[in-house]
Amino acid sequence: MTQITSSDWQRLLAESPYANAFQTEEMYNFLSSLGCVHSFLSYVRNSNGKLVGLAVGYIQAERGIKKHFSRRAIIQGGLLLAKEIAEGELKTLLEDIKHKTSSAIYVEIRNNADYSEYKEIFQKYGFEYRPHLNCLIDCSDADQAFKNMNESRRRQVRIATESEYEVKMAETEAEVDEFYTLLSAHYKNKVKKPLFPKEFFAEIHAQKVGEIMLIKINGKVVSGMLQLSYGNTVYDYYVFGLDTQYPNNYPSVLVYWETIKRASALGYTTFDTMGAGTPGEAYGVRNFKLRFGSLLVEHGRFLSINKPLLYKLGTLAIKLGVRS
Repeated sequence: MTQITSSDWQRLLAESPYANAFQTEEMYNFLSSLGCVHSFLSYVRNSNGKLVGLAVGYIQAERGIKKHFSRRAIIQGGLLLAKEIAEGELKTLLEDIKHKTSSAIYVEIRNNADYSEYKEIFQKYGFEYRPHLNCLIDCSDADQAFKNMNESRRRQVRIATESEYEVKMAETEAEVDEFYTLLSAHYKNKVKKPLFPKEFFAEIHAQKVGEIMLIKINGKVVSGMLQLSYGNTVYDYYVFGLDTQYPNNYPSVLVYWETIKRASALGYTTFDTMGAGTPGEAYGVRNFKLRFGSLLVEHGRFLSINKPLLYKLGTLAIKLGVRS
């Protein structure tokens, strides 16, 4: 298979309606530099040699006993597809993805756009559709974004912004370390989901693939967000807020509001909050995001299970709380 050139990649990004921050050459190079994941790249050309489909992903596993049940392949953002991609070409791309991720228990494609026109093709070639929600915030005009919030959220923003605080984009390793320490505690105590090791955050900052916003009160970080950007969109990749410790300052609300304002000032039009859970299931984070006047969409995910028994055991282990 002919290697991809940077110009091929850039051309597909420019032409594809599915372009996003997670399917860029910079993201692939970043993932390839990490020791904590195994990156992979799948792509397909049409009969004329034009690049018409591409997928950047990684394979990751937890430490300890969990590694036997958690080896998974993730394609964040969805596949990068040309408008004219044919079924046979998409089939070739999906088959190559499955081949390169055969060591993983499952492959999950986490869509950030509407792939419904390809849904039957994905399912035909072994990728089952799973409903999943997301919240998108219009940040083209910060003043209008404020008006779009519900009344209680506007009140919280007013209260939060009346106090003295500092908004800072992380610059030093120490600031990245502090962000990771607080984020890690948040994931351990509240989110209770796997988190990348510190290397991931240190490198994504060092390689300028993402930026970290910090909110400080009296010199102490109270909330923070790892932000990615591409095209007209800013992405909330990872976020935390010390809402219990600072209940009158609304740290999580504050970092969202400051992200909206900054994104608007920089010319972005959409703030992608990166997930709102499964339809029909209670999810407090979804309610938090909806109060910002966000648009609720269902772009779903595509799942292909390579090792059904290990997938079932892994799901059971998570439910039982097996620790590494």
